[in-house]
Amino acid sequence: MPKISVIMPVYNCEQFVHESIASILNQTFSDFEFIIIDDGSKDQTLQIIKQFNDNRIVLIENVNNLGIVECLNYGISISECELIARMDGDDIAHPNRFELQYDLFQNYSDLILCGSSIAVINEEERIDFPLLHDEIKVELLNSCCIAHPTVMFKKHFKNGEIISYNKNFDACEDYELWSRLIQEGRFMNHSKSLLQYRKHSNQISFKKHLNQKNNSLLVKMKLFQLLTTKEISEKFFSINEILKKKDVGAELDYLNWIFKQIQFLITENKKLQIFDSLHFSVFLDNHLKKVIKAIFISSSVFNYKKKSYLVDYNKKHPMIFSKIDYFKSLLKCVLCYNKKSTLSIDL
Repeated sequence: MPKISVIMPVYNCEQFVHESIASILNQTFSDFEFIIIDDGSKDQTLQIIKQFNDNRIVLIENVNNLGIVECLNYGISISECELIARMDGDDIAHPNRFELQYDLFQNYSDLILCGSSIAVINEEERIDFPLLHDEIKVELLNSCCIAHPTVMFKKHFKNGEIISYNKNFDACEDYELWSRLIQEGRFMNHSKSLLQYRKHSNQISFKKHLNQKNNSLLVKMKLFQLLTTKEISEKFFSINEILKKKDVGAELDYLNWIFKQIQFLITENKKLQIFDSLHFSVFLDNHLKKVIKAIFISSSVFNYKKKSYLVDYNKKHPMIFSKIDYFKSLLKCVLCYNKKSTLSIDL
């Protein structure tokens, strides 16, 4: 039995698929099966795949296009190995990728998922992610800090159930899976860039940007609920909804609520130990800064009440705003003056 099952769904990627497959077949670690699922491609993708003569390749041909989640879940279900490696048909794997990741699984018995940094093809850009479990877990509250085509993960949850992607989280099925897997064992990102990542207009992140944005927010709130209630989680991430109301009172009430919740969340986390205290405090501080900037920079409503608060806050936390942003916001508050009133709030 091979040691790794590589799963690569492909759909209409004739330009890149040959190079992607070759980068897997030429790995320094060669003991794997390579499950390639052609998801009803209409171009020459399938013909290009069939040009490869390698007994490690298991080719699945879908007559109709089922979508990436169906393909991934089917690939996992038929895989022979406990270790699953993901690959996309438009990226290029580093020759040592499997060797380096497999070694990590041998060294850390509780490791359940390993990703890596990525280099962007045709651009002088490298994207790095948090390396260790505690910082990855907190960073998932901000963004998907595990690059999907770089991952190697175990096939089963602790209870023996086969891992599967959730089809209800269109365009961020990976992010949703990480939010569940992070409770099952150790996460790591390798410090080396183990994948050359290709950006192009046919990617899901381009085609389904709005779905991805909305579902990503749902994942963040879901992960946050490990620590608190659904109601608090939803309100904590709802600054855009508050701004839509165009109500100064609502915005400043929300800011007051955020201050109180941060203290509550720090206390709760110390009791429950869901997130690493240091990294979680940094996350809360950064979230507060986002809210502050949204209310005083992105907002479309200003008045004297907001000016009073802005001045007071800037005195106590002068590093939040650049000088230009501060004076722009101050000018808006003065120009939009409608009522001399103040807001008493504990900073």
